[in-house]
Amino acid sequence: MYQKIVCTGFIYHQGKTLIIKRSLREAFLPGFYELPGGKVDFGENPEEALKR
Repeated sequence: MYQKIVCTGFIYHQGKTLIIKRSLREAFLPGFYELPGGKVDFGENPEEALKR
């Protein structure tokens, strides 16, 4: 068993919000919209992961 840690961020800049549409080829939730984010590496601070 393992754990996968992910984080997402709400990016709001100059009156605009960034959202991302998943590819229709994705196995998980194809075509859905989501906030940008991703995997947090072992020992990494979630804030640093968002910047990356």
